[in-house]
Amino acid sequence: MLNLTRSAILITATEFLEPLHQIAREVEHVRTVVLTDGDAGGTAPFPGATMLPFGSLRSDDERPLGRAIADLDLATIMFTSGTTGVSKGCMLSHRYGIRVAEGQAELLGLTPADCVYCVFPLFHMTGAYNDVLASLVAGARLVLRRRFSASRFWHEVAEHGVTILDFVGSAAKIVTTGPSRRDHAVRAVAGGPLPDRDDFRERFGGLVVNSYGSNDTGVPTFETVDDLGPPGSHGRVRGELYEIRIADEHGDPVACGERGELLVRSREPGVMTDGYFGMPEATSEAFRHQWFHTGDLARIDADGWMYYLGRMGDAIRRRGENVSAFELEEAATAHPEVEDCAAFGVPSELGEEDIMLVVIARSGARLTAEEIRAHCRDRVARFMVPDHVEFVAEMPRTPTGKPAKTELRKRFERSAKPASVPVVGGA
Repeated sequence: MLNLTRSAILITATEFLEPLHQIAREVEHVRTVVLTDGDAGGTAPFPGATMLPFGSLRSDDERPLGRAIADLDLATIMFTSGTTGVSKGCMLSHRYGIRVAEGQAELLGLTPADCVYCVFPLFHMTGAYNDVLASLVAGARLVLRRRFSASRFWHEVAEHGVTILDFVGSAAKIVTTGPSRRDHAVRAVAGGPLPDRDDFRERFGGLVVNSYGSNDTGVPTFETVDDLGPPGSHGRVRGELYEIRIADEHGDPVACGERGELLVRSREPGVMTDGYFGMPEATSEAFRHQWFHTGDLARIDADGWMYYLGRMGDAIRRRGENVSAFELEEAATAHPEVEDCAAFGVPSELGEEDIMLVVIARSGARLTAEEIRAHCRDRVARFMVPDHVEFVAEMPRTPTGKPAKTELRKRFERSAKPASVPVVGGA
């Protein structure tokens, strides 16, 4: 990322200096390292680089900036999660950020009376735009934390009078499988993957509101607190900003209710990525035939509600059937002793792929592979039941908390024997 963007300045913290020293010879353009903590003493991680304390950047000069900034100018290069492949740098305009923030404010009905709780990194769309910028747009309060803490979560939510929660990765699962809590002011919850709406409201008192979005597209579909869709839906299209299509492999629309690839295009400039920085071939591949090809599977019902069905690249080809890793993971995590899981394909002796399910069991749980498979048999089609189940104490993750499936595939692609003995839950 540093080399692709030709970054000359790196702003970081003392705790990350050691990892930076390890890649020093590979970094080509960084000439200044700014530390947000400490006095910037010591050696800069890159040869010839200068290290400065953040305070030295402060200025009392109140004169306007030397040039005007238009809202369609490039504001940010925000990298995709890289869950199943190499991360790509989405070029995002100032208008993009504002439109995402406005959408989040509308989704949740944000007002100055609200308080948003954010534990996610600000290099990610959720933290930067859905939480920080949406709070600024609405005039709401914002509580920022360096990282998610399960033990302190509800205490801090109650202490600060938090009214809005936003989840990414496994945080929702960890919170919602814990004890019921009603001693707080939370009125609405966004993000994903999210729990059953009725169950959450009964146990925690807040309203679950769904949406679909990505760094590449912004947020083309959402519900609102006043217009909730059927269970499992991710809202209707924001028709003033976007068009969407569910398409077959040729890009042609499928029949109503059928699954296909979700295609998106904008009605207004700047509300989607302007392409991938330094990756013209990847940009051309994504923007084909006047549509952005998301690589996501979805369907739309007769009333216009969109249902996200997982990544196309996350599909597993088993015995002539396409298996949605997303749907299998949702089924598996419904087990009360499963804290988190990841499903993906591994080479099969019979050709195509077998289904591997990597599971983190809840602390103290004693689960077997067969118990997991039996649980899945009751919830998914027979061809979706995993062939192999592996238990791990920790899951390798992307920086935004999603299972790092590229790493998992490398680790388990040669594993052929399903786990069959009880395993004590980790984590």
